[in-house]
Formats: sequence, structure tokens, C-alpha cells
Amino acid sequence: QLDLPAWLKRRGIIAVAGVDTRALTNKIRETGMAHAVISHNASGQFDEAALIARAKAWRGLEGRDLAREVSTLQAYTHDET
Repeated sequence: QLDLPAWLKRRGIIAVAGVDTRALTNKIRETGMAHAVISHNASGQFDEAALIARAKAWRGLEGRDLAREVSTLQAYTHDET
């Protein structure tokens, strides 16, 4: 049995913890969607200019079939018990 962090890591899934999602939702409602990048590098070294360029180049969500993009090809279950 794997705990959730190990399960996510094994599958290459990025997760964010410790975020007040209600406050984030309100901020997005008030100011609109921000162009941002979530990045991780085990070494702690980042090419900030490249990350900023990537965020600025984002086309947005308009016209995208997000359900198809995030769906899995194979069913799986996660059980922490």
C-alpha cells in the first residue's frame, strides 16, 4: 500500500497542498484567470525566464476539451485503508 504522496509520485502526477481553494476561487472571480506555471525541479534550479515566457504564451481555456485531456485511458483506484 502506498500513501497518497507516493501514489502520486509513482504516476507522475503533480499535486498542490496547503492552498486555500476558496480564497483562490474568489480571487479568480474578482481578477480573472492568471497565466501561471507550476514547476518542480528536484535540484531547485529553474529557468525563470523560460517559465515566464511559457506562462505568457498560454492560449487559455477557450475551445479546449479539458475532460478528454485529463481523462485516463485505464481505470484505477486509490485506497488508503
